[in-house]
Order: sequence, then C-alpha cells, then structure tokens
Amino acid sequence: MSRIFLVLAAIAWLSLAANFFIGLWIGDFNSVAASYRAANEEYKQAKFDPQSPADKKAAAEKNLKAAADSLDVPRYRMTLHFYVGVASSLLVVLVNSVTVTYFVGTSKWCREVGETYSLQEELQARSTLIKRKTFPWAAGSMVAIVVLVFLGGLSDPSIPLNQAQPGRSADMVQWHYLMAMLTLAFIAVSFFVQALRIAENYRAIEAILAEVRKIRIEKGLPVSEEAAR
Repeated sequence: MSRIFLVLAAIAWLSLAANFFIGLWIGDFNSVAASYRAANEEYKQAKFDPQSPADKKAAAEKNLKAAADSLDVPRYRMTLHFYVGVASSLLVVLVNSVTVTYFVGTSKWCREVGETYSLQEELQARSTLIKRKTFPWAAGSMVAIVVLVFLGGLSDPSIPLNQAQPGRSADMVQWHYLMAMLTLAFIAVSFFVQALRIAENYRAIEAILAEVRKIRIEKGLPVSEEAAR
C-alpha cells in the first residue's frame, strides 16, 4: 500500500508543481487585462459620443483590436493554468482521501480482530493511534488546496467580482503566488509523513496477524498458507 501511495502522491505533487510553473508562464495577465479594459472604455466613449471625430473612433477601434490581440496569449495560458489546476487539485484531494479511507478501514479491522481474539489493548489501539496522527496531515493538505484555489480565483481579472473592482485581482496575485509555494512544500512533507504512517500501520497489521496465527495454532485451528508466510 505504501508503494501505491507513493506513486499516486508523486503524480499528484508533480502535476501541482507543473501547474505552478504554468502560472509563472502566464506573465502579467492583470496588466494586459487592464490595458484591454482601458481600450474598451475608450472605444465605447468614442463610438457613442456623437461629437467624436471619425479618426478618433478609428484609432480607438484599432487600439481595442491591438489590446484584444495582446490578451489572447496570456488568456490561453490562464485557461490552461485553470484546467491543470483543477486536475492537480482533484488529484491531491484524491490521494489524501485514499489515506483517510485506508486508515478508517484498517483501524476498524484491527479493532474487530482484536476483540474477536481478545488481543492486547495495545495491539488493538495501535492502528487507531497512527490514524489520529495522520489525519491532520491529510486534512491540512486538502484545506491548503482549497485556500490555494480560492486565492487563484481572486487573482483572475476575468471573474465578475474582479471586473467590478479591477484592482483586486492584481493585489491577490502575490498572495496566490506565496500560497502556491507554501502549499507545494507543505503537501510534499504531508505526503512523506503519510507514506511513513502507512508503512507503520502495515507493521501494526503484521503484528496482529502474527498474534492471531499464534493463537489459532495454540487452539488447533487451521492457518492459511498465506498467513503462515
């Protein structure tokens, strides 16, 4: 299980890291968007002003087209950043959910087997204690992803909230960037800790299986070939 988890965790973290660099690749999207908004306002004023001369309208239309063309590349990169971000965020949540599901199932199994064979309380509770030490890391990773996505949304000048207050998205870019770096570091540590705890939990399960095998042999009960190895 720990090997499977490490593979999934590596894929999730690398996809998140790749999207971090895609975000840097976008460039200053907010400045380009601000230039487009200014050109659009200038064009609308010239178009609907009956006293505006024709050459001013033509110049405003030309400036708007140039601003729209300059917006195409960063907008494409922003769209790519968005979709890769959604995919990588879902992967991170999925990997952490695997940890949660695994520990819920194994700790319940350890408790039930321990009660069935009247094993020592320490053996029964070991998996539960490991689970309690691991859950904060898994939950923290998922919360960090939610905060990162939220700040990413606030950094996008195209959403209605930021269109109403154009300066907001530019102010949030730095926070999104800092959160992205912190999240990458935290999730790397979190995945490492979770992998260690999964391996530790495997040893706890092995200890229970060994004790169960011993009891079954003492009582003359059949022991499977797999359990005997």
